[in-house]
Amino acid sequence: MDPTQPVEASADASESAPNPEKAAAAKALLEGIATRMGITGEVAVDDRAEGIFLEIHPTAGGEALGSGGREVEVLESLAYVLNKALNREEAGRKWVHVGQVGAAGGDALTEPAADPSFRGVAAELIQKAKLMGGALWLGPLPGAMRGLVPALQEAGARVRAEGEGLHRRFVVEVDVSAPDASGEA
Repeated sequence: MDPTQPVEASADASESAPNPEKAAAAKALLEGIATRMGITGEVAVDDRAEGIFLEIHPTAGGEALGSGGREVEVLESLAYVLNKALNREEAGRKWVHVGQVGAAGGDALTEPAADPSFRGVAAELIQKAKLMGGALWLGPLPGAMRGLVPALQEAGARVRAEGEGLHRRFVVEVDVSAPDASGEA
């Protein structure tokens, strides 16, 4: 299997179904890129309904991923490259997420928790979504802002992503008749 080639999937394949071929191709491609960056270590894979989660466990060369918060940008760039290489076809598209143990953006294999600092922002966004008829579109979220998604979900909103790369956006959907935290509909 050539990890630089897209993995073919049948037209009726569900995006949420496990795809061991694509997961193996994602792991092989990330290991190849990491080796060329001078990083040695292991790559853990978790193929979930939400996507393929890869986590780098560097034993040497981890400084190539950056430091002081910059590693999040490098990991997002790696995820972008992997998604471009592996998801060329619409059928069978499954998003690849990359994390590093100890990175500022969190580990890719760890379920994100709602960050308390985002609860106020989530409440404001839900109010704005209600004013706009129940839906609100947000542009690409940097890694440091991804804690907003679980905070929105915890507050009762449905959050989904659409598009890819620079055109990726998050859609926040709310029930306009549901009462908010103050009890008003």
